[in-house]
Amino acid sequence: MIYVIIAAVALVVFGAGLIWLGDDCSSAAASISGVIMIVVSVIIWILIPLAGYSWVAAKTKAEIINREYGTHYTREEIFYADDIIDTIQQIKRKRIEVNGDLFKDAGK
Repeated sequence: MIYVIIAAVALVVFGAGLIWLGDDCSSAAASISGVIMIVVSVIIWILIPLAGYSWVAAKTKAEIINREYGTHYTREEIFYADDIIDTIQQIKRKRIEVNGDLFKDAGK
């Protein structure tokens, strides 16, 4: 997560540098590239809190699943493979199937 934050800061710096360079050299391509970099960095800054919340929540979810099912899932496994773990838990869940004909002996 820290690398994503560093990359977002670097995009802002490089984008601002390209805009400044484009103004000095009258280069439209540099200015457009700088604006694109800043827009991408703004999108990253919007997504960072959402991913951060999921990352923090994965630790709590891992603790609950490990306690209830006696497993040893890590935060990373819950964060990256949550849907697969849910599928595995559903397969392992014990099911009791009841025959639909409950009164088969009552009529005799």
